[in-house]
Amino acid sequence: MIETTSHSAADRAARPRALAATVALWMAVIFVSWLVLLHVVRADLDPSWHMVSEYAIGRFGWMNTAAFLSLAGGFFSLMIALRPVARGTLGVTGLVFLTVAGFGAAMGGLFATDPPGTAPEHISRTGMLHGLSFMLGVPSTLFAVTCLNARLWQDTSWRDARPLLLASAGFVWLTMLVFAASMITYLSRGATGSEFIVGWQNRAVVLAWALWIAGVSSRLRQSREVALA
Repeated sequence: MIETTSHSAADRAARPRALAATVALWMAVIFVSWLVLLHVVRADLDPSWHMVSEYAIGRFGWMNTAAFLSLAGGFFSLMIALRPVARGTLGVTGLVFLTVAGFGAAMGGLFATDPPGTAPEHISRTGMLHGLSFMLGVPSTLFAVTCLNARLWQDTSWRDARPLLLASAGFVWLTMLVFAASMITYLSRGATGSEFIVGWQNRAVVLAWALWIAGVSSRLRQSREVALA
């Protein structure tokens, strides 16, 4: 009787986390879907040098907002689902950074960037808030992925998922380093407009984030700590 009661209590406690893992997975899928659709309806923006945030400008800006709110939902849902397994200093630190990343993604969607080439003295308040979202979200996501994947790597129940952890963190790091190197290179050359070829690198970064959310949340749904009995 006691074992049955304890088992039922554990199942009830696992249900919200299982739901959160499922929501995180779908939020990642929805984010990528919105991003693909934006490339169709805004075919006038050359993806080689226009940044993803520029889709917020114009009558289809609401779609960009929906995309980044989906990404934020993925971060927040994954944070809830990871709580049972993200223990210790690495785990808690990773969850904190993941929460900050979620707020950064939400701000990036709610506050539109200014058009390219806007003079510093003419940057709008929403443009400044968008810039703040970039500074909050990008490094926080990198730190969250690093800390959480390192913590999960230590968990013996995730031993079979080590290739996933290594590949997902590696892809995030690779895309971030390439993007940063491209930004530094083109800014040092004073490149502007179509000479500033960082658009594809920018897209690779956010795609790596979505793939990380999808990969970890998919594995979490199979985890004993999260999966429904």
